[in-house]
Amino acid sequence: MLLAVLVACGHPALYLLWVAAWLTTYSLVMRIRSIAEHGMVPDQGDDFLNTRTTRVRWWERLFIAPNLVNYHLEHHLMIAVPHYNLPRMHRLLRERGVLAGACVTDGYWRVLDLASSSAA
Repeated sequence: MLLAVLVACGHPALYLLWVAAWLTTYSLVMRIRSIAEHGMVPDQGDDFLNTRTTRVRWWERLFIAPNLVNYHLEHHLMIAVPHYNLPRMHRLLRERGVLAGACVTDGYWRVLDLASSSAA
């Protein structure tokens, strides 16, 4: 589909950018997101402690967490919430104290720091 659109627009060579990303950075980004979402969580049996939300900066959202996938805990709590409402859901849960003690981390660098520490 992507190739067809690019051919129709007269830019089929741009498809190679997608292939290049898939062959290079895609695996790294997916590994980082997997670690952030489900790695080093305290309790697999507790809905609030078996996955993590990562608060991200604009550049982390651009390169690692598009479509607000960093709100993974909220996604697990209520899967029917559309991705564009996950920040609002996070804010509401936080304001009501529901996220107190939940796995919420500031940035992917902090997640990687936790993963590489001796405590992990």
